[in-house]
Amino acid sequence: MNIKVLSDEGVGTDETIIMGINKVCELAEEARKGGLLPTHAMYPNIINISIGAEDTGDVDDPLRVACRKAVDDYGVDVICAAGNSGPKRSTVMLPATEPKVVAVGGLITGSVEVWEKSARGPTLLGDTKPDFVFWATDIEVASHKDDESYDAKSGTSFSTPFVTGLAGLLWETGRRAYGELWSFRWSQVLEFAPYYCVKPVEAAVMKDNTYGYGMPAMGVMVNQITQPVQEADITQAMPMFIGMAMMASLVGGMV
Repeated sequence: MNIKVLSDEGVGTDETIIMGINKVCELAEEARKGGLLPTHAMYPNIINISIGAEDTGDVDDPLRVACRKAVDDYGVDVICAAGNSGPKRSTVMLPATEPKVVAVGGLITGSVEVWEKSARGPTLLGDTKPDFVFWATDIEVASHKDDESYDAKSGTSFSTPFVTGLAGLLWETGRRAYGELWSFRWSQVLEFAPYYCVKPVEAAVMKDNTYGYGMPAMGVMVNQITQPVQEADITQAMPMFIGMAMMASLVGGMV
C-alpha cells in the first residue's frame, strides 16, 4: 500500500508523516474489525519509512509517539531508515531513533562492510542504534525520468525496504508452511537477533552503534521456517513460540 506523505517536490512535514502512519493504523483496525486475518492483502502489518529528520532528543516527539502507537496499539511494525550522515556519531534520524522502531543502516552492497555514510548511534537519549544493516550502495531503482529507465542510488532509504521485504518473505513462507494464522513481527524476535545476523568478525558480537545486530541472514531465516515443527498445534501456537523455536535452532550455525 502506498501512502503519500511528501509533495511532488519531495517536501513533507512531521504532520504529513504522522497522518500517513495514522492512516495505516486505521486500515489495520478496519481490517481487524472486518474479520480479516493478518495475512490478508488488505491487512497492513508493517510501515516502511525511508525518510526522516534530525533527532530532537525528545521522548515525546509527536513522530515517536505516532510510531509507538502503531507498534503497541495496532500491532504494526515500523521500519525506518537510519540516515546518511555517518560516520559521525549520534546521527541516526528521527523516527529511527525511537526504541520501538526498527532502524536500518547501510552496508556496501555485496559485503558486510558498513557504508561510510550510514548513520551511527547512540541516539541523543543514549539508545544503541541502528538495529539492523543491509545493502545500501548502487541499488538499481526505477527512474523518475520515464517509465522504462533505471538509476543506481545509494542510501539507507534503499537498505530499509530490504528488511521490510524480508519480513514479507517470512510472513509468506510461514503462511504457506503452517496456514493463515502464521504471524511474524520483528519486535518479537529482536532479542534473538545476535543469532540470525552476520557482521564482520572485528565488530562487537552484540548490538553496537555501527552495525546494530548486523545483517539478517535471509536464506537461513526463510529456510528455517519451512522446517517441520514437532508436536505443535500451529493453529494455536503463539508467534513468539515459533520465533523462539526458529531462533534457538539457528544458534549453532549462525554463531
